Amino acid sequence: MTTSTAAARMGDLWRRSTLPRSVIGVEVGETWLCVARRRRGPDPWSLATLPIEPEDLDAARPLPRRLRELARSAKLPRGEAICALCSPAVTIFPLTLPVARSERLDYLVATQAEKHLSRPLDEVVLDYAAVPEAIRRPGESTTVVLVFAVPRTVVDGVLAGLAQLGLRVDRLITPACALARHFRSRAGDRRLLIDTSQNATSISVVQDGHVLLERILPWGRQSLLARLETELSLETEHARTLLERGHDDAEESSGSPGTDSPAGALREILAPVFRSLTGEAASCLAYGGSVFRHAPAGGAILVGALANHEPLREALKRELGLGVQGAADAFGFADRENSDVARYATAIGCALWAQGRAA
Repeated sequence: MTTSTAAARMGDLWRRSTLPRSVIGVEVGETWLCVARRRRGPDPWSLATLPIEPEDLDAARPLPRRLRELARSAKLPRGEAICALCSPAVTIFPLTLPVARSERLDYLVATQAEKHLSRPLDEVVLDYAAVPEAIRRPGESTTVVLVFAVPRTVVDGVLAGLAQLGLRVDRLITPACALARHFRSRAGDRRLLIDTSQNATSISVVQDGHVLLERILPWGRQSLLARLETELSLETEHARTLLERGHDDAEESSGSPGTDSPAGALREILAPVFRSLTGEAASCLAYGGSVFRHAPAGGAILVGALANHEPLREALKRELGLGVQGAADAFGFADRENSDVARYATAIGCALWAQGRAA
């Protein structure tokens, strides 16, 4: 259930046999880096965020001095790390393969996946996760796998950049892979997981610790802020407040949120984005229902930069008819205030990777 950091062809996958029980968890996008490390004491998590530029993570050039200084100021930890890559550069797609004893699954995945890629296989880092037989429909003589593909230049840049920050990445994974194994749910409980990161949004269906399907949309909190600043002519701080609260403070105090108000304009700007998200989410759930054993959707879990955005939560409830949980309830990551738990949930999931469950 990981995107390996090794060569693209299946026979060359590199995986370590052992990991420290607790490692550093990282979530990285184009312009943002979130880091979580477990520690002793009353506050068991050391959390940090670091703004980056898209060109910072380039294997062909040294890390900018500016970023090194920011890392020191943020007291970024150093050591073994698991990294979740939340980026539109990650391509994720399912394959249904015939069960063939004479051919290795690695070979079947590699040959079939190449037909879905827009570039040669040797320019891609590739991995896959086979869906367990207990989840697949009974009597079918096929194997369903979820394939993860990332351009090699992206992988090399992330690994080289993080290494220069003192983070030795054991493997790359996706947000859904980072969190699926930590759900506090009953066997057979199928959930929709949405991670609204700074630069992208991951939508996935998970069950019994496995990712059945995942899609990464090319928008996140930063792009929504940029739209608000441009379309409403707002300063960055005002746009941030409006997005996080979902309304305008002045209108709240006056009790007159008109349709021509900033809050009304906010709803108009966000409505098509949220419709796109809920449409993708509904498609993911429908796929799970058509390909795998029947299991009712047990609800949605919302984490990431927009986890506490009430209009988004309401849109999910209204359009999908599902209850929405936060990170603390879904994973038990309740050691810090909910805002921190929600924002760093994916990085925390990476940090607890070796444990296989929340603790």
